[in-house]
Amino acid sequence: MIRVEVTSLAARAPLASESQYTVGTLGPIQEALEKITPPLTLAEARVLLPLLDRESEDGLYGLIWTLVSLLETAPGWPPSELESLAIPERPWFEVLRDRDVRAKG
Repeated sequence: MIRVEVTSLAARAPLASESQYTVGTLGPIQEALEKITPPLTLAEARVLLPLLDRESEDGLYGLIWTLVSLLETAPGWPPSELESLAIPERPWFEVLRDRDVRAKG
């Protein structure tokens, strides 16, 4: 089961670069992210992964790091498909993979 708060945030995928947002357009994304209580289920984490399908390396004023931390709360993280997300122009997928490698250390 995927919570409504998760699907609400997932509907905003992919997130654009910082330059594409204003305070007015970024606020609802932040609010949607803050409504999600961790931990996620692995299914919820999978639904949120497309948010990071972005070329921009920026952290979207810290929201991307909050999302990364939230994704990592899912039991069984990372999902198997994370390895298939080897798209060089998608730096946040690389961040997720690197963090997983370091965690397994």
